[in-house]
This record gives sequence, C-alpha cells and structure tokens, in this order.
Amino acid sequence: GFYSNLNLGWKDRVFLNASGRNDVVSNMPSGNRSFFYPSVGLSTILTEILPATKNVLSYGKLRATFAEVGQAGPVFVNGRGFERNSPGGYTFPYLGLASWAQSSARVSPDLKPENTQTIELGADVRFFDNRVGIDYTFYSSNSEGQIFNIPVAVTTGATSEIRNGGQLKSHGHEVMLTLIPVKSTNFKWELNTNFSTYDNKVGKLYGGTQRATISSTDVITLVAEVGSRYPAFLGTGFLRDPKTKQIVYQGDPTKDDYGLPLATPTSEIIGTPKPDFEMSFNNHLSYKNLSLSFQLDWRQGGQIFSQSLIESLRRGLAGETSERETAFIPIGKKGTIVDGKLQIMGDNDITVQKDRRYFDRQWGIKEGGLNDATYIRLREVTLNYDLPTRLLSKTFIRNASVYFTGRNLFLITDSFYDPEVNVTEGAFSNANSQGIELSQIPQNR
Repeated sequence: GFYSNLNLGWKDRVFLNASGRNDVVSNMPSGNRSFFYPSVGLSTILTEILPATKNVLSYGKLRATFAEVGQAGPVFVNGRGFERNSPGGYTFPYLGLASWAQSSARVSPDLKPENTQTIELGADVRFFDNRVGIDYTFYSSNSEGQIFNIPVAVTTGATSEIRNGGQLKSHGHEVMLTLIPVKSTNFKWELNTNFSTYDNKVGKLYGGTQRATISSTDVITLVAEVGSRYPAFLGTGFLRDPKTKQIVYQGDPTKDDYGLPLATPTSEIIGTPKPDFEMSFNNHLSYKNLSLSFQLDWRQGGQIFSQSLIESLRRGLAGETSERETAFIPIGKKGTIVDGKLQIMGDNDITVQKDRRYFDRQWGIKEGGLNDATYIRLREVTLNYDLPTRLLSKTFIRNASVYFTGRNLFLITDSFYDPEVNVTEGAFSNANSQGIELSQIPQNR
C-alpha cells in the first residue's frame, strides 16, 4: 500500500489536513485489487479566531471532515471455489488422500472492495479553566458495494454468489463530557462520560433484491433487508392482533395447539441487535499516592438471540420452568386461522400450564429466543498505590506501584445470558454476526 499526508496551519488558528491511501490486495479478483481512498479535514480554534469567546470558554474548536474508506472482502474470497468433502461418512484426509467438492458459493468476477464515505462535524469546548469539557460529533456515512452472499438460481451451478450487493446509510451522534468536580491539594476526582447513538438502514441491494442473508442456520437467520435496520433477525414471530399488537393464542379447542401462541405463517423481521444508545462512565479518584479508578457501562435496547435460553426452557433448567405445575392465563387475544385468515375471538381466557408442551411451542417460534440486550456492567475497578520515592531512593528502582484490579465484577440485565457474548465459530462467525449466542462460554470475571 501507499500512503501520503499533508498538514497545513495558519497562525495556530486554522488547520487543514489531507491524506490519500492506495491499497493493493491479493484476495480480490485480479482486475479490482487496487483501490484509492482520500480524506480531508478542516478545523479552527474558535478562541483564537474570536478572542472575545475567552470570556466564556477556556478553549473552543470547530472541525469538519470528509473521509473515504475502502474495505477488501473476506480473506479467502479470491480462492473460494472448493471446500472439504466427506463422502461416504469418511473424514478426510484419509489414508493420505484428500477430498474436495465444488463450493456452492461462487465469486463474482466483478467483485470490488467496499467503499464508505463519511462526513463528520464536531465541536470541542471547555469551561472553567478546563474543568468542564464537551466534545460533540455528528456523522453521516454512506457505504456502497457491501459484500454479501446473494442467492442465485441453482441452474448456474451454485446456490449463492459473493458479490457487491448493498448500500447502507448511517448517521449518529457522539458526546463526551469531561468533568473535574473536585480538585484540591491532595484530592482530585475526574469523570469522563461517553454517549453514542446511531441509526442505520439498508438503502438498496443488488439487482433490486429486497433481502440478503448475512448468515443462517436452522436456529436463526441474520439478514440485510431494504428499508430495515442493519442487521436484522429473520424468523417466525408470534402472531399478533393487528389492532392491539397482542399475542394471539389458539382459541379452537379442536386444534392440537389449543391455548398455545400462534406463529406467523412465514419468516419476517423480528428484531435487531442494534442498541438505542450506549454510555460509559469512567471515574478516577486520587488522594496523595492512592488512586481508585472504575468504569461503568450502560447499553440500552437492542436484542440478543439466546440458544441457551431456548434449550434451558425445553429441558426445564430455566427459572421460569419452576412454575410448570401452575395454571395461568396468558395475557393476549385468542383466535384461530380460517381459510388462511386470522379471526380474533376476543380476550384470551384459556388456562394452560408452563409444561413441556408450552415451552416446546416457545422453542418453535424464533421470536421466543430473543432477549432485551439492555445491561449495566461494572467493567473494571483498579485500586493503585504509588510507593513513596523515599523508600526507593537507595535502590535502582525509580518508580513502583502496587495495584489490585478486577473486571466484569457485576452485571445487571434482564437477558437470560450475557448480552455481550456473540457466537465466534461456525456459520455465524463473521464480523456482521451480532447479537447471537449459541451456548457460548460466559466472559471471565
């Protein structure tokens, strides 16, 4: 690759930065291995341009940036064509022989690197001798040529093709607040808070396609769908009353699933792992040679699909199954399907038990495996003591400290499983597979 950078400044008040980068990669088709992406940024020190602002601000800066970023495809995309095969139930290599079969996914000869263009506007202002600071950023990005596995007709000799198939539009806000609430000769308290929120939607897909699969097994499917947030969970959902949006339970006593929730006849978008917002609180308190630091993280919204929840419900291991002998009436509507149409029969008044039959139905409806991914986590705590220099004066050591640290000390969440755990292997093991837990090992404490 090749990289160049230009920095210009005028009287320490206005600054211009420009860069250009050209990468050449081997994992793309031979005609599309080289790609160039530039960036340019302009900033001005407000307190220098307008000295009168110093009556209010300790420091002020405005900035604007345009950047273009290229991204090559998966590491082995150029060599994809064959995959390991195990005919007759034998595991190869066997007796020194290898077995390969033609891959069901082919690579488009026109495949190009993804390209993302981003505009950022921001301001950095500080008050009260830099004891209060606010850094705000707004960004808007447009990603073209995202690489997906797009379904193709089997008459082509493959079931899917790796090609540029998407446009993703995103915009968001980031705010960082810096405070020094207390500052004295021996004691100081510093607080840094970060807030971020974003929204993104799929603008278009290749050739007018409305939906592209990111990854899929018989458990859950993650997709990009035109007009929906990215990524999105695709699966059967609970059938709901169009007016009240309440779950509909089978009201026909002649049906085997009498009293159980009805499922949508086809798969649909049932949720997204994208959070509403994320915040972190970093505190640092110091008194003489002793200091205490801790970080608290808060994520609001989004969903996680938990296979551990589904299996625990089916096997009677989840706490909810402890009431399996208790009869109850699920809140919602009762109804049935007549000639392919939903007929609502009123408020649900059917008594059922949370037994194996009930939870087997929950397992069969993919929406039943979704959890709210909201959490509050004590990310890290560190207690540090700097040894006095007088104790080290007669040694070769200039500075030394003793510290105790802990990570993931507590988690507050309504999710059955740790909402931060994502699948890392198998069909879902790619960068876009968010919010999926398939019996993963929890994080260490």
